[in-house]
Amino acid sequence: MLREHGISVWGSFVFGFDTDDLEVFDRTVEFAIDMRLTMANFAMLCPYPGTALYRRLEAESRLTDTRGLVAGGEPLLLLPVDVAAAVAAVAVPA
Repeated sequence: MLREHGISVWGSFVFGFDTDDLEVFDRTVEFAIDMRLTMANFAMLCPYPGTALYRRLEAESRLTDTRGLVAGGEPLLLLPVDVAAAVAAVAVPA
């Protein structure tokens, strides 16, 4: 209905939440395609210094390297809740 009136529908999706599993990427892309979005943006969760998310992840020792973000460089990456499952999922067989 919106398209009939010349209205574009954009979707913005964030990955990296504790509840995300390894299938979240495929599910989200399929959803975006099914919804026939005009534009879709996919981003990683970024815990900025000074936020509650940053403090929680810092307390849980889940921040990988704070130097880049603080210096205005690359976004800060965080470790997933289940690090072992994430590593096993991307491990290359020997």
